[in-house]
Amino acid sequence: MTLDGYWQLIDDARKASSKLVEMPQRLIDSLCKMDEQEIVAFDSYYVDCLYRAYDAQLWLAAVVIMGGCSDDTFSDFRGWLIARGRARFESALVDPDSLADLDSFDGDDGYPTLFYLGSVTSRAFCKLSAGDEQDFDASMRFEALCPVRKYPPLERENLISASDDEARAMFPRLAARFPKGTSHG
Repeated sequence: MTLDGYWQLIDDARKASSKLVEMPQRLIDSLCKMDEQEIVAFDSYYVDCLYRAYDAQLWLAAVVIMGGCSDDTFSDFRGWLIARGRARFESALVDPDSLADLDSFDGDDGYPTLFYLGSVTSRAFCKLSAGDEQDFDASMRFEALCPVRKYPPLERENLISASDDEARAMFPRLAARFPKGTSHG
């Protein structure tokens, strides 16, 4: 699998979904038709994207959008951002305020998060090799095939201490769109 192939799978799954929350299952359905090494490669690209987006500036944009953002929620937010596709992902890394251009912020329970996107590769691997998306032995075999990677340091970590008001000042377009954060997409 190539990086372009990875992003094509993301795009195809998003386009085949009437709601973004359906996308993880669409990806599982596509991935479990591939061989095990392609699933592992997809996972590697996904982790690369998560790590590239581990940036305090993007985290503060998530704070503005949602009215707050924990470490776990930020991981799910980055999954949601990846699900939006390569162009949106790359644009947000350069200018998080560009997210204000999105028409929709749908995701888990009306928030721009996708919790289950992080488990699609393991679930697809298990479905392919054991016929069950949650087979423990297959899951352990998948984990053994994936390289162990150290989580990177948070980019621009000094920004994380910014107040909500400072975050809103950094992202005026998002602040205008989400005056009090959002509880709906």
